[in-house]
Order: sequence, then structure tokens, then C-alpha cells
Amino acid sequence: MVRDPELKRQIREAAEKEERDNYQWRMTEAWKRDLGPLGTDAHKGFLETVPALIVVMALTHGDEGPEAHHYYVQESVGLACGSF
Repeated sequence: MVRDPELKRQIREAAEKEERDNYQWRMTEAWKRDLGPLGTDAHKGFLETVPALIVVMALTHGDEGPEAHHYYVQESVGLACGSF
């Protein structure tokens, strides 16, 4: 859980960079069109104004490196967040 204003600012900056990359070259035009009604964009000012952020991380492989791949990471993390 992150409450420190400086750390929340750093998280916001990193999230906005990723989102700019998403909108500029990762997302297809169809994907952006589907997001249109939601009014989302790369600006994430709310990350600094909320009282706290909960940081969720995923472990994609073991200590042995990428060859020690963990399966169903996104599904497991998604289910855990949904349960939270």
C-alpha cells in the first residue's frame, strides 16, 4: 500500500508513460475506438489524489530464469484482484 505522495507521483509518471505507449503504438485503432465511450486517455492524475494505492505484482518465472516459467499468472493475479 502506497501513501507517500512522492512515491505516488513517481507511480503516476510511470503509469502515464506506459499509457502513452499504449495509445501511440500498442493499441489497435479498434481497441482505441472501443475505449472511446469510456473517455480514458494517458492522463492518470487520480493516482496522486487518492488516499492510497495498492500495488499488485506478478511473478512470471522462478529464480532459475525465464525457463522456470510460471503458468496462468495473469489469470491468477486477475482473480486475486477481483477477490480483493
